[in-house]
Amino acid sequence: DLGGALAHGLTRAPAHIALITVNAAPLALVHAIHPVLTAALAVPLLNERFTPRQWAGMALGLAGVVLAFPFATTQWSVIALVGLSLAALTGGTLYLKRFAPDVPPFPATAVQLCGGAIISAIGVGLFEAPQVSWTPSLLLMMSWNIAMVSVGAMVIYSLMLARGQAGRAASAFFIVPGSAALMAWVLLDQTLGALALAGLALASLGVWLVWRQAG
Repeated sequence: DLGGALAHGLTRAPAHIALITVNAAPLALVHAIHPVLTAALAVPLLNERFTPRQWAGMALGLAGVVLAFPFATTQWSVIALVGLSLAALTGGTLYLKRFAPDVPPFPATAVQLCGGAIISAIGVGLFEAPQVSWTPSLLLMMSWNIAMVSVGAMVIYSLMLARGQAGRAASAFFIVPGSAALMAWVLLDQTLGALALAGLALASLGVWLVWRQAG
C-alpha cells in the first residue's frame, strides 16, 4: 500500500535517524506542521475548504518551526531527513484520504503497516547490517510502539480520516510537540531554550487556528 509506505516507512525511518542528532521536542515541533501542510494541500487536491484564519495559522506555525528548530547546530543532512519524514507523512495522509477513505480502521492499519515494512526492509538492506541485542528496555520499547503507536494510534487516525477531512484528522498531531517536550524532560533530561519555547508557543497558536476552522 503506497499510503502505508509513505505514512509509516518513509515517515518513521528518516525521523529515527534524525533523532540521533536532534532532540525529541524540536523534531516533534517540525512534525506539528504536518496538519497545517495537509490542510493547505487538501484545498487543491481534495477540494477541502481553507479559511483566511487557517492561512494565518499556517504562517504562524511555519514561523514557529523556523524559530524553534536548531538550524545552527544541526547538519543539513539531518534537516533533509526531517523534511523527508514530514513530506512522507503529509503525502501518506492525503493519499489515504483520497483513495481509501472507506476502509475499516483495523484492515487499513494492517495493510498500511505492511507497506511501511516493505520500505523499511529495503532501507535496512541498502544501508545497514542488521543486528539485534535483546534487552528488557528494547522489548518494552517495541511493545509500546507496536501496541500504542503502530496499532492503537494509527487505527484511531484511520478512523478520523474516514469520518472527517484530512486537515481535521491531521490535527491529532497538534498535541505531539507539547507531549514530546514533557516526556523528553521527564525521561531524557532534555530542555528547551528560550527560542525553542517561543517557537513552540507560536507554532501551537498557529496549529490551533487551523484546527479551530477545520471541518
